[in-house]
Amino acid sequence: MNLLGVHHVAFVVADLDAGVQLWSEGFGFEEAGRVENDDLSAIFLASGDVLVELIALKDENAVESRLGDRRAVLDHVAFSVDGLEDVLERLEALGIELAGGIRMSRTSRTVFTDATTTDDVTLQFVEHRQGD
Repeated sequence: MNLLGVHHVAFVVADLDAGVQLWSEGFGFEEAGRVENDDLSAIFLASGDVLVELIALKDENAVESRLGDRRAVLDHVAFSVDGLEDVLERLEALGIELAGGIRMSRTSRTVFTDATTTDDVTLQFVEHRQGD
């Protein structure tokens, strides 16, 4: 498995606007992208080589389950990789299970680990498509 570096660190937040304000005004991050789907809204923020993802869950039960009375919690750490198939083989050899299958976007292929098989930490592995 060839890890190229940390791609991003993701946090689930209770208030997306407040999270963006903290990271942008407080730490100088700038918006680098958005994701919107049925389950969540996410904003990627960048500063230099550092990329942070803030995630707001849309289901109130999921919010309560993940955050409790906290305003934010670390959700996952994502690694850039060269060759997702190699990653999948290595994870399988280690007995690490996936949380779902390969997810594809316009620019990447990615997998998430089942946190119960990676010491209660969710890991994401991101392979960028050629030219991206």
